[in-house]
Amino acid sequence: MPTVSVIMPAYNAERFLAEAIGSVLAQTYPDWELLLLNDGSTDGTRAVAQQFTDPRVRLVDNPGNLGLTRTLNRGIGLAQGRYLARLWPTRTGWPCKWRLWNNTRRWPSAAPGPTKLTRRAKPWGPCNSPWPTRKSRH
Repeated sequence: MPTVSVIMPAYNAERFLAEAIGSVLAQTYPDWELLLLNDGSTDGTRAVAQQFTDPRVRLVDNPGNLGLTRTLNRGIGLAQGRYLARLWPTRTGWPCKWRLWNNTRRWPSAAPGPTKLTRRAKPWGPCNSPWPTRKSRH
């Protein structure tokens, strides 16, 4: 069971998806899973996601466009990690974000189950390894 389940809802995110998934793969904290929830995309979102072969990346296709709330709830139900992090396909994270959180802030105490996380993961800045970031394109 991974420590962190990253939930990434994606609807027509082909343009940004590879960089967002790459930022998760670049994390220096190794104990995570990425649930990429394809919410009925009509572009190449699914094809981009299938290019990533890391077993920690799981592609889940919704049966159609369920919308953000239902997609996030579905991701919570599928998450196997003790903690949840949410990442939009239009954003990237620092490679050491979760390692720094684990080492300096400690994970928030929580009862078993992925729905108990009350703090959002925040970018902690550079960690001796610059990583490009950009503003959200919502």
